Amino acid sequence: MSNLALKNQVEYTLTVTSGPDKGETFKIMSSTIKIGRASTNDIVLAKDVKCSRNHAEIIISHSGIIIKSLNSKNLVEVDGKPGEALLLNHNAKIRLGSTKLLFQISMLIKDEETRALSATMNEAFDPQEKGLGFSRPQQIHKGNKLPLPQGKTNNFRMILIGIGIILIMFALTNEEVGFNKDAGIRTDEEIEKEIDTINKIREAERKLREKKGLQSPNFKEAQTHYIRGFRYYKKGKYERFLYSFQACTSIFPEHELCKTYKKLAEKKYYELIQFQMIRGKKLLEKGQYSACISVFKNVTYMVKDKSNKVFQEAEANLSLCKSRMEGRF
Repeated sequence: MSNLALKNQVEYTLTVTSGPDKGETFKIMSSTIKIGRASTNDIVLAKDVKCSRNHAEIIISHSGIIIKSLNSKNLVEVDGKPGEALLLNHNAKIRLGSTKLLFQISMLIKDEETRALSATMNEAFDPQEKGLGFSRPQQIHKGNKLPLPQGKTNNFRMILIGIGIILIMFALTNEEVGFNKDAGIRTDEEIEKEIDTINKIREAERKLREKKGLQSPNFKEAQTHYIRGFRYYKKGKYERFLYSFQACTSIFPEHELCKTYKKLAEKKYYELIQFQMIRGKKLLEKGQYSACISVFKNVTYMVKDKSNKVFQEAEANLSLCKSRMEGRF
C-alpha cells in the first residue's frame, strides 16, 4: 500500500453490500489501493471466484477519485455502467465479480476539536464559574446515617433547582441591563430618522443592482445556467458543466461566478481529454484496436476544433488504430 497518507478530515470507506464478504467494511488509508483475489492486494476478496486476482485500482487525487479496471476482460461496474476508468462519487455502487461495494465519503472531527467543544459547553453551564453563588451538588458518600425519605429528597431537589433557576435568571438579567445601561431611550423623532436612513440604504442598493443588471431577464436566465452547471460539476459531467457556464457568460458576461467556474470547467474538461488520450495510447499498445478507435473518435468529438493540435493527434492515432485493425500487424 502507498505510504501517501490521506487528509484525516476526510474518510473514504468501502462497504460490501452483496457477495461472499457481505458486511465487511474497508477504510481507504492511502491515495492508491488495489482490489482483487490475490493476497498482494490492499483489499482481498479471496472468496469471490468471479473476481480477478488483480481486479481494480482506486486512485485518489486533487482532480477526483477514479477506479480503474486492471483486467480488460473483467471490467469494473460503477452504478451499473462498466468501464476501464470510471469516476467515483459519494454513495457510488461498485461491482467486482459477484461482489457489490458501496463507496462513501465522510467528514471527520478531530478528537481535539471534540474535547474543546465539550470543555466550552461545560464552562458555559458551570454555575460556579459564572459567579452565581452556588456550586455543583457534591457526591453523597455512604455512611451510617439513614437516608432521607424519598418524598423529602424530591422536595429538597426541587427547592435547589428552583433556587438555581432564579439565580441564573437574575445573573442574565444583570448582564443584559449592564450591557444596555448606556444605550438610553430614543425619541419617536430619532426612530423615524433611523427608519428613513434604512430605507435610503435599501433604495440605493436596489439602484446599484439595477445598474449592474442583476434585476434584468438576462441575469435571471444566466443564473439558471449557473445553477444547472454547478449541479453537473458535482456529478462529474464536465462536458455539460462547461456548456452551461459558456451559455451563462454568453448571456450575461458580467456574471463573476460564471466566469470563475467557466475557467475551472475548461481545466477539468482539458484534463478529461488528456486522460482519454493516454487511455487510447495504452489500448493501441495492447492491440485493442476496436476500443482504441472508440476512444480517439470520442476525443475528436470532444475537441471539435480541427485546427487544434490535440484534435490532429487524436485523428492521427485514430487512423493508425484503423490501419492496424485492418492489417492486424
